[in-house]
Amino acid sequence: MKRITGSLKLLAATMIMVLFAALFFVMTVAGRTALDREEREAYYRQQEKDMVRNVRSFLEEQGLENSGIMLTYVEEENGFREYTLTVHHGDIDRMDGNEQELLAARLAEFSFEDENCSFRQRFLNY
Repeated sequence: MKRITGSLKLLAATMIMVLFAALFFVMTVAGRTALDREEREAYYRQQEKDMVRNVRSFLEEQGLENSGIMLTYVEEENGFREYTLTVHHGDIDRMDGNEQELLAARLAEFSFEDENCSFRQRFLNY
């Protein structure tokens, strides 16, 4: 009887240790996932900031000072981001279609390289 009781205690102690080990593993993975997401968000924030700054400088060089620039994105469940760069300036409104297409192509060059992102440009016309 003592042998069975001792075996049950050992089995119970082993089960508790296995549960604690599993709990620590899950907590570590969950904590790392949250950190990965924070790191990814910081990366994208910096890329977005750099992109807007570079676009603004380019537009100023083209004589389009004080352009309205807005970079927005939609994030899908799988983490893929679709960015839209919207630019407004009265002189762009007065450009013909070919000039606007050329400007859009030049603006596309400022998109940052990321396999989980797509980019498009549009002009806000009044």
